[in-house]
Parts: sequence; C-alpha cells; structure tokens
Amino acid sequence: MPSTLQNVMIGEELLSAMRLIKTGLRELNRMDGSTDFFHLPILLLASGFERMMKTACCCHHLETTGNYPDRRHFSKNPKRSGQPTHDLMWLLDKRVRQCFSDNYHAGLPAAQSDVEFLEKDKRMRRMVKILSDFAKSARYYNLNIVFGDANPGPSPEDEWKKLEMEVLREDPSWTRRIGDQKDGDSFHRQINTALTIQCEKLARALARLFTIGGLGAQAKQISPHTHHFLFLMDDQLGKTDYERIHI
Repeated sequence: MPSTLQNVMIGEELLSAMRLIKTGLRELNRMDGSTDFFHLPILLLASGFERMMKTACCCHHLETTGNYPDRRHFSKNPKRSGQPTHDLMWLLDKRVRQCFSDNYHAGLPAAQSDVEFLEKDKRMRRMVKILSDFAKSARYYNLNIVFGDANPGPSPEDEWKKLEMEVLREDPSWTRRIGDQKDGDSFHRQINTALTIQCEKLARALARLFTIGGLGAQAKQISPHTHHFLFLMDDQLGKTDYERIHI
C-alpha cells in the first residue's frame, strides 16, 4: 500500500517533468544564429521526458500491482547493478509500451495514432535517441574526451545540428535561401518549430496515458499537470509562445 508521501511525490515528479519540458521548449525556440548553446535545451528536454516516462510507468505499476515499483524496475540489468537507466529509447520501447493496453488503443483513434507515432515516427525517434545518449553519458562529452575516453560516443551538439539539417533539407528552397542573410531568422524559426512539434506530440501521447490510458486513479489525480500538452490540437502544434506560458 503506497504511503501518502509517495502519492504526493509522484505528483511533484510529474509537475517537475512538465516544467522541464516547457522550459526546454522555451530554450529551444530561443536558439538562433547568435548562439550555439544546444546543451541547455537538450539537458532540459532529456530530463523532462525521462521523468515523464518514469512517472507514467510508476502509475502503471501501481495500478497493476497495488504498489509503486522500486528502482530495479527501471534497470536494464536488475540482477546485476539494479541501477535505474537513463536510456530514453529503452524506457520508451520497453516500459512505456507496456502502458498501452490492448483495450486502450483498440477503441480510441487518438491512442492508435499515439502508438503509431511512438513506434514509427523516424524524426521523433531520432530526436529521442539524441536525448537518450545525452542522458546516459553524452552530457559529459567534453569531459569524457578530457579524461581520455577512447570512445566518447557521438557529440550531442553535432547530432542535434544534423537533425536540424534534416529538417532544413525537407524544404526544396533551402539551397537558394541559405545564402540570403534575410532568411537567416526564418530558417531558425522553421527548424525550431518542426522540432517543437515533435516534442509536443511526444508529450501529448504520454499525457493521454494519464487520463484515458488506464493508468489508474492516481494517474488521473495528477493528470492536471499535463493539461497544456494534453489539450493541444493538431492545428495548435508548434504555435505556443513558451516565453509567455506559465512554467
């Protein structure tokens, strides 16, 4: 039987996740040609999505077993280290996937759309892989090199820049516009909006679990923290001013 303190803290964790994601999107949309500090939005988004995924899984475990899980539930090798992983791809594919019951996505078009998005959207999964690598070890990429690590892994900033270029190249006019200084700001807005939409769709898919996903009474009780993303309609994606939104 969970304690009152545990029930309070699971709500606080979801609130923290929402604040981190919204702040991460604010920082993402501040990115322009005058700054290349990708570290901050990646840091915030990686932490926010990890916390949101783990909170959903905790509520699912509570609903199915009557208690919250221990840290070994989030370990890829529970019999070895038992330490929780920061691997967002593993969390998304192994733990979050369990929250989508057959009854949930069989009868709800929105749920079916969410499952397809989470499993098949290449850009979203590429983005989550970058956030995942960052959460696991790449947040110390520079120090890993300083410490003499022979295989420091991919640079998170380089990988994010590649993702931006993938977005840019989808615009047939990009090669013509790239040399026009007047189009500099519009390029950044175009890229930031495209990546913001991916983050919002991911957050919305996870948010729906807390309300219509069968995660139980505790999930519904803390679900108001997710309302910004939960109520985003398709035609509203990418249009939120995160400078003005309440964090």
